Amino acid sequence: MKFSLGSGCSAARLLGCSAARLLGYSAVWLFESGVMQTAAAQTRGASTTEPAMLLPGSRSLDVKHLTPQTQSMRVLVRAGSGDTTEREWSLMTRRDCVIDAPPGQIAHTFDYASPRTVHDSLVAQRSSLAPVFERLDLGGSLTTLRFEGNRVLGTVQRGDSTQAIERNFSHDIFAFNQLESLVRSLDYKPGVSMVVPLFSAQDLKLEYDTLSVVAREEVNGRRAWRVRFSDAVVVSDYLIDAESRRVMAQETRQRSSGTRFRYEVVAGQ
Repeated sequence: MKFSLGSGCSAARLLGCSAARLLGYSAVWLFESGVMQTAAAQTRGASTTEPAMLLPGSRSLDVKHLTPQTQSMRVLVRAGSGDTTEREWSLMTRRDCVIDAPPGQIAHTFDYASPRTVHDSLVAQRSSLAPVFERLDLGGSLTTLRFEGNRVLGTVQRGDSTQAIERNFSHDIFAFNQLESLVRSLDYKPGVSMVVPLFSAQDLKLEYDTLSVVAREEVNGRRAWRVRFSDAVVVSDYLIDAESRRVMAQETRQRSSGTRFRYEVVAGQ
C-alpha cells in the first residue's frame, strides 16, 4: 500500500527531519508581520503570557548530554484512514560526533535506509547550538548551507543546475534539522513552551514553530519527559529519557491526512 505524503509535505519532513520534518506539533506560522512583532516583544520581556523565543546560546538550553552516540530507530507508518495496519517503512540512524578541529563543535547526521534517500550532515557549536554548516542530500538535490548567526549562505544543486542562495534575518536562528538536539536540550519543566526559529534546508525558508514540555511520565520503569514539536504540517511527540536524555520513542502525525510515523528504538540500544 502506498502512502501519499500530501501536497507541500516532502519526504524528509515526514521522515524525520531531525527526524525533524518528520516530527511535528500544533504549529504557529509566524510569517505574518504582526506575529513577528509579537515574537520580538517576547524577547524584550514585553509579554509573559506568550511563549518566549528560543535562540542559540539561550540559558534555557542544557547541552551537557550532547556526547558521541549512535542510535537506530525503526520507522513504522500507519494511514490516517482506510487500511490502518502499521507497516515497516524505513530504518533511520542518527549519529552525534564531537569535533576536535576546530574545537567546540559537534556534528549530527541522520540517514534513512534504502529505498528512502535522505542524508543530512550538520555541524553546530556545542556550547550554544548555533548552526555552522549543513549538507542535505535528498537524492535528486543537494543543498549546502553555511550559517553566520542571522545569515544563511549556500547552494542548491539539481542535476547540472546550481542555485546560489542568501537569506538574512533580524535575529540568530537554528537549522530545522537540529530539532532533535533542541528537544533533548530543553529545560524540562512541565508547561514550558517556546517559539523556535528554524531554517529549513528543504524549503529555504525560516519558520517559527513551537516546542512544549508536556509532562513527566514513567515508561517501563524509567522516568521520561514528553516533549511536543508543532508546526503547520506535523505534530510530533518525543519521549526523552530523564537521565541520559536519549530519545526513547517518537511519533509524528501529519495534520492533513492523519498519517502517523512511529519511531521505535532498535533492540539492544
